[in-house]
Amino acid sequence: SVALNRDLNRAIYLRETNGGVLQAGAKYSIWTGGGAITMYLPLKADTSVGDRIEFVNLQLTWPATAFVVARQETSTFIHMSDTNLNCNMKVGGFALECVWKDASGVWWNIV
Repeated sequence: SVALNRDLNRAIYLRETNGGVLQAGAKYSIWTGGGAITMYLPLKADTSVGDRIEFVNLQLTWPATAFVVARQETSTFIHMSDTNLNCNMKVGGFALECVWKDASGVWWNIV
């Protein structure tokens, strides 16, 4: 279908990557079998366009080696928290959605 084709074309495969910045609107297929992965939330996102980032846990490797969604210092927040999101549970995936933006930062909620 057209929707499936669109999703496959925008999927980004992550493997043994650290320090990169996630893209708002992207869908990531993540495999941590080769080592932990840490990525940072984008500083630019907007609630008016419904910015969202989706994650798929390929082969359910997160429990063995974590995938971390890290904050960019004091400018980004995950679910109104001051901590990083450590994805170390056996889940198929999840999404983060931009729920608030003001002059001091961007807030992401787990959906």
